[in-house]
Amino acid sequence: MSLDPRSALFNTEFGVRVRSFDLTQALLYAYQLDDIEGVYRVVLKPDGENVQWIGTGDVNNEVLDSEPDSSMLTRLQLLLFSWFVPTDQL
Repeated sequence: MSLDPRSALFNTEFGVRVRSFDLTQALLYAYQLDDIEGVYRVVLKPDGENVQWIGTGDVNNEVLDSEPDSSMLTRLQLLLFSWFVPTDQL
């Protein structure tokens, strides 16, 4: 979610292109290490209205009904912010 009102009209992101085999290999290695834990698949619950987070980095594929690694305070902040952010920017 972008709270920057300019993003409704303009793409404020940018990218960099680097040609380096060694850097590419290092980035791929870092990505594969990071991909092991903390990655979740978000799916709709059978009721069709709520979501679940399913872990992908472990054997058990942990299923969570609330957002992983978020505190009650963080969830409250997101709820409050959602009242002020235009839905076309979500």
